[in-house]
Amino acid sequence: MSRRIDPYSLRLFVSAARAGSIARAAAGEHIAASALSRRIANLEAAFGVPLFVRSPRGITLTEAGKIALGGGAKLDQDLQSLVREVQTQAGMICGT
Repeated sequence: MSRRIDPYSLRLFVSAARAGSIARAAAGEHIAASALSRRIANLEAAFGVPLFVRSPRGITLTEAGKIALGGGAKLDQDLQSLVREVQTQAGMICGT
């Protein structure tokens, strides 16, 4: 049975990849580092491959992680655009 890929977990993965650290990403996303790490582990299980190499110095992307970062960043950007578009249509956002 395949697992679903959660957009929030994907966003956290992108944040961690860009920060190079689960702790820094967790602080920036206002979530506990253990919760962020668990979300990434679930994402890795959904993909069926490791996305990071973890070390005391931080994290580095695997080759699969590099692919996931590119696609994940685009998906996150597209989702954020969709939210803004829907909110604008509903009159929830005014101005720029």
